[in-house]
Amino acid sequence: MGRLVITVLVIGVLWNGLRILGVLPTDQVPAAGTVVRTTVSLLGDGTLVDPLGETVRAFLAGLAASVVIGVPLGFLVGRLQLADDALGLTLDLLRPIPAVALVPVAVVVLGLGLTMQVALIAFASIWPIVYNTRYGARNIDPLLVDASRLVGLSRTAMAWRVLLPAALPSIMTGVRLAAAVAVVLTIVTELVASGTGLGYFVSTTQQAGDNDSAFAGVLLAALLGTVVNALVRLMEQRLTSWHTHRQALT
Repeated sequence: MGRLVITVLVIGVLWNGLRILGVLPTDQVPAAGTVVRTTVSLLGDGTLVDPLGETVRAFLAGLAASVVIGVPLGFLVGRLQLADDALGLTLDLLRPIPAVALVPVAVVVLGLGLTMQVALIAFASIWPIVYNTRYGARNIDPLLVDASRLVGLSRTAMAWRVLLPAALPSIMTGVRLAAAVAVVLTIVTELVASGTGLGYFVSTTQQAGDNDSAFAGVLLAALLGTVVNALVRLMEQRLTSWHTHRQALT
């Protein structure tokens, strides 16, 4: 918490310093204190509550979709060489495509709204999950697999009780990276092709000349990203604490 406060103070000082030096135009960019006060005020009167809720909803849906699809797909190409040979090239070709470039296509096919957002968020954030899961699945200790077979575990039981826990540290690294991407894509899709959320709020207030409110939306989006990163890190630590303890012992 102390580091966060210090970081915020440093950013605020730099922000105001750049305004004083003229790097940031004072007639367009409000002071850091003004942005903070506006953010608190708009949250207090409820103006930013609904946009924040819409952004969180789209983010959670997109990230959940990427996890539901990405983890099984990562295990498939990580554990089965035939699947990796069949799908590896396709994944490598799709991965570099920027999700933002697909916005026009997604709007035509899926229309405006949550479905379009979830599809683009999932497309952008699925790759860290797929590739980290594949790495984790490929590097599972063969002795664990042999031992599970010796004790008579079925394939399903082996997957849930052996393979998934063994690959979990890599999976959670992928989820953490994917969460950061998902936050960015959520805001971007709201900026360019959605009628809700923080991105839409920033776009409309900026177009109306209300720069204080626009920067308040930007600040809230930044805070959302910070909170998401902290929560995912906490979840990662809780779920993989056994792995960290084992590494310490070895």
